[in-house]
Amino acid sequence: MSVEPTSPPESAKSSSFWTSLPGLLTAIAGLLTAIVGLGTFIYQIVGSDKDDSPAAAAETSTSTSHVTESPKPVPSQSTATGGGGDDPLWHNTMLFSNYGIDFDQVPPVIKPEYGGMDTYDAGGKISSAGGSMIAKWSGAADPTAADCADLVAREGKGISANSPSYFKGARFCMTTGDSKYIVLIKFVSVSGGEAKIDATIWAPR
Repeated sequence: MSVEPTSPPESAKSSSFWTSLPGLLTAIAGLLTAIVGLGTFIYQIVGSDKDDSPAAAAETSTSTSHVTESPKPVPSQSTATGGGGDDPLWHNTMLFSNYGIDFDQVPPVIKPEYGGMDTYDAGGKISSAGGSMIAKWSGAADPTAADCADLVAREGKGISANSPSYFKGARFCMTTGDSKYIVLIKFVSVSGGEAKIDATIWAPR
């Protein structure tokens, strides 16, 4: 009587598979897949929470404001034209002598061509020429353009014989002969027959 060999039970087959090398590799691969999937899921949740946080919203708002904010206009600097205001056409110091000064040109010209001067030094006196009118200012403060225009209109003289004397600190208002510019002349120094003036030219009134 022959005895047929019996096959190993199913539990033994399963046990032998997981303890073999292919079984171990399959188990490790499955574990890694599960870990990666779990990590991806956690990252998505945490990442969405960060995007909704106040810090992220503030950062987005700040970046948007930088893009949409327009530059502030810079005030332009314009050259004074004088047009009736107190902004001078020209202001500086210069020598005053018997060569004369033409204040109808801006900047004024010392020793102009014959007939072009508006004022000159007549031996210690400020004299008018070429149709200009001069009047002495005696106010405590320096006159404005309007002050000078009013003074010359009331008291201006154009006759050389009546020229007033000048000295350090003396101030005179004048209107030029051709352009009718208004000029303030202040004597800042008088020494050894040489005088220096501080001159301001305004547009006509």
